[in-house]
Amino acid sequence: MARAINWFLKSSLIVAVLLTGFANLIAQDRPAFADEVYRSDNLDGLEQVPEWLMVQVESALPSEGLNVWVPTGIFASSSLVRVPRFPRASRSIEKISKDQVLELQAVRNEQVSAQLAIAATDTLSDLQVQVSDLKSESGELIPASNVKVRYVKYVPVHRAYTGNTYEDVAGSEGLSGVSGFGGPDVVGDPLIELEKVGVPAFRAQPAWFTVKVPKENTPGRYEGTIKITSDQYGVVKLPIQLAVREYSIPDPQNYKFHMDAFMNPSSLASYYGVEAWSDGHWDLIKKYFANLASLGQKKITTTITEKPWKKPWLNDQMQPQTGTGYQSMVKWVLGSEGEWEFNYEIFDKYVETGLEVGVGPYISAYSMLTFRGAQRLTYLDEQKGKEVTEYLDVKDKRYKEVWTTFLRDFSAHLRQKGWLDQTYLGFDERPEELMNRIVGIIDQAAPEFKDKFYVSGTSKVNMFQYAKDLNLGYDFLPGGERSTDKMDKAIKKRIKEGRLVNFYMTCCSSTHPNRYSFSPAVENYLLGWISLKHNLDGYADWAYNSWPKDVFSFPVFNYPQGDEYFVYPGVEGPMSSIRWELLKESIEDYELVKILKEQGRISDERLSEAIQLVTQNPDGRMKDVNTIIEAKNILLH
Repeated sequence: MARAINWFLKSSLIVAVLLTGFANLIAQDRPAFADEVYRSDNLDGLEQVPEWLMVQVESALPSEGLNVWVPTGIFASSSLVRVPRFPRASRSIEKISKDQVLELQAVRNEQVSAQLAIAATDTLSDLQVQVSDLKSESGELIPASNVKVRYVKYVPVHRAYTGNTYEDVAGSEGLSGVSGFGGPDVVGDPLIELEKVGVPAFRAQPAWFTVKVPKENTPGRYEGTIKITSDQYGVVKLPIQLAVREYSIPDPQNYKFHMDAFMNPSSLASYYGVEAWSDGHWDLIKKYFANLASLGQKKITTTITEKPWKKPWLNDQMQPQTGTGYQSMVKWVLGSEGEWEFNYEIFDKYVETGLEVGVGPYISAYSMLTFRGAQRLTYLDEQKGKEVTEYLDVKDKRYKEVWTTFLRDFSAHLRQKGWLDQTYLGFDERPEELMNRIVGIIDQAAPEFKDKFYVSGTSKVNMFQYAKDLNLGYDFLPGGERSTDKMDKAIKKRIKEGRLVNFYMTCCSSTHPNRYSFSPAVENYLLGWISLKHNLDGYADWAYNSWPKDVFSFPVFNYPQGDEYFVYPGVEGPMSSIRWELLKESIEDYELVKILKEQGRISDERLSEAIQLVTQNPDGRMKDVNTIIEAKNILLH
């Protein structure tokens, strides 16, 4: 305790660590948020911590000097938990020995992640973690450039205004990896790329490793060294070993898994402070599309109306349900003679950009039906000389006339571009009576769209007939809290017919599993396996990048933290997260299973055993994550 108090009294003497390597990351026109986010001496946003918290950490660390440990005790499962910023004695921390081999396994063309936690009772300056080339007995290499080292950044925990509560998800004991017990609460999620970082005393700093195995490498054992360097403790070297198995998974563009996360281009423009649809905006769009493509993203989410996802807020005012609403990619113009014109320039460029970097091939267009409230159209009225919003009822003749005009024009445009067969009309959580009327309009106006509906969030079995591509909430899947025999039979029928069925977990659909910032990390790894368990096509998510105003210091807009985004805004493009990396790796497992089944390499019994091991307990707080390693061993042996 004396050491803790002494440090507390002298905390003002701690010298801030220089921002080594920062200049290489940030362009001259870096966004305004960059300086604070990339402070290499403070990855949790906290200047000081309470004395009692320091005492707690001191009692948890095995020794006074440098402490390096594997969070789960097994390197292969270490990425499946979050490391509390402030270690606690109730968690087992076993200091790693210098001769302990850190073992991983992967197939060719797969990525695999792991992490080490590092902490000391004094400040660590210029902490740097590096990995050498990994070399096989025959001299073949997995080059160091294929091993990315990132540092887990911590963000404050804030309560949401709606949806699941932090207490229900994280638990009162912080079992999801949240640390602070209210003074302060922080959780590790963003993965920040810096050459070196500073670690203030009594804080844990995880180093996150991601190894990408080249597809052409020969199976075998590859060995190398992890080097941990700090000014205070010099160099610590640890042996790492990667077993590359004989199988190979396809490139993301050839994944069978149907990944569909909605990207919000308007949020990109807003957060980075660039003009919408400017050159700078298109550069960002391309980079974020490329990030989606790395997970095999199958859909390009487009908007054909202005801010289609509005809902009532305070005083019943209709506002976007995300911090920044989606601008329409189609410009509607009502001419002075009452004729309609539609400008598809932005729509076309957006689709072309996505296709260019490997997103697609499908296009979803939102929306003939607004998310909540009265139906509305926003357009430039040339006679009035201004933009207006007109409110309509689906029953109105005017509604039918306007949408008939648009659908026919839209269909002709898509046909001209060669995109008609791959475009879906998107509908999000709309009641059956509204859908019945819409179907009638489409049947008369543009029947070519009648079997091209993309429907999310329905609990009505009768709605299944409309959706060629269907997204179901996790709770509606067989065995879920809101499943029924009728629903189960309808899902099985769709699957048998070869019609797409995806699932999603968002907002209030389930407490566990979920993918909030403070959800247990392992729950993100369940997503691909849940699809395997229920024989589904993939996973859909309503918000890939809909950030609140300052996602790093106040990371909530309305829904539970992280529900509105999977990645963070980095200086020059997307900053990944623990959640995003684990989702990717679960998709890779999905692809591996499909290959093993096609090749007759695994029996139904063994596959069922593996799926059961991974999915049997969806509450990550109580889950033995090492059972996932057992499941992976079943696939690879």
